[in-house]
Amino acid sequence: MSFIKKLYDYRPWGATSIPQQEVEDIEQDYCIIKYAAFTSVHATLSLINAEPVNWYPQELLNEFTIVRDNLYNTCHQFDQSRITEQFSSTHLKIGAELKYYIHFISDRYKENTWLTLIGLLMIAHEVLQTPSQVKTELIHVTRIGRDLALTMSRVIQEDVSNNNITFDDQFKSNLLHIFVNHANWFLLLKDTCFEFGRHDSEWEFKQNYYQVVSMATQLLLN
Repeated sequence: MSFIKKLYDYRPWGATSIPQQEVEDIEQDYCIIKYAAFTSVHATLSLINAEPVNWYPQELLNEFTIVRDNLYNTCHQFDQSRITEQFSSTHLKIGAELKYYIHFISDRYKENTWLTLIGLLMIAHEVLQTPSQVKTELIHVTRIGRDLALTMSRVIQEDVSNNNITFDDQFKSNLLHIFVNHANWFLLLKDTCFEFGRHDSEWEFKQNYYQVVSMATQLLLN
């Protein structure tokens, strides 16, 4: 059973039945987010995790697109809410879901350090695109930047990459463009870490943000 079909089968009571032909059309286009909005973050990522990683480049791009679309929905679910609601709901709702994304990314793609790092960078980038109040709550209450910096450092330091899994420059560019219009992953990582460092300047160990950039230079050689 395909991953997309599993998402369709995960429907709450009362959900509209989806015609088989429509399922087949969506499988062909690999566009599931529009029709699977009812699934929770945990359910969607659990369904992805139920299958082993397919390291074929196009399959990875498809999978990252699914994760990115869900991540966007998580980070921007309170964009149109009043500031008071953003203040009261961000940490408990968005913060908790982002921590699950961090765990998911760092565990699922652990066989390739670079891919794991880009997945974590995707989370960090999306956090910085949130409205001011949401971003403030995520950085200073959830402390999501600290979790990301420490996880990135651990992933790079442990580096348990499978040397048989390598990616060409075209794939790396395509993957990056799933979530940002940027040509250089290392410069994006540097800018992102430095921006977190500015927002989280009171953290006693804020040098961890800059240490990630220093440690990541070793991946430039891969």
